[in-house]
Amino acid sequence: MSQTENGISKDPEGKLILKIKSGPSIDFSDLFQRGFQVVTAGERSLKDFLSTELGLLPSYIDERVQTMFLDGRAVDDPDRAVVSGGSTVSLSAAMPGLLGATLRRGSYYAAMRKEISYKARSVKAEDRNNIVTVKLFNLMAREIAPELVLKGVWLSGKDLAEFLKGRSDLFGPLVETALLNGKETPSGNLIESLSGMERVFFRIAE
Repeated sequence: MSQTENGISKDPEGKLILKIKSGPSIDFSDLFQRGFQVVTAGERSLKDFLSTELGLLPSYIDERVQTMFLDGRAVDDPDRAVVSGGSTVSLSAAMPGLLGATLRRGSYYAAMRKEISYKARSVKAEDRNNIVTVKLFNLMAREIAPELVLKGVWLSGKDLAEFLKGRSDLFGPLVETALLNGKETPSGNLIESLSGMERVFFRIAE
């Protein structure tokens, strides 16, 4: 049951829906670099995860997602890399320079990073959960995030609070209503409420 103190929610989890007015697009890059969470069921290939859970077309994955990391290791073949609960997936478009060329999947220079390349591993049952963390960098964040926030994503309450607080000059004029756990919440209470939540389901309603 929801608990409140001085109008501030004390729930460990929440649901925030921001209804925004038409106006300039909002850059969610910083927020999505910190990571968001996806609830998944069972193990699947990285490519299937990106297609099913993030809604990315196979052509987009093949052509735009040039650098992939799964649990901190570079992935060359997303069809063979296995995502399970507890995994962290990081995606990036092509990065410049030798480092970018080395990290790019299927790169001629892949042998130079063999120590950090993905290798299939078994995961103990007790180490699994049903949450996958996804981080988006550079063009990935700018291109994918707008669609994701319309569908809704799970975020750290603290990360979301800091993001909104740092952009109050932009969000203030654009936000028509802010519904936190189904109740319209003044901006003054919103940031503090989010800061105390472990996870928040966040969605933009236009």
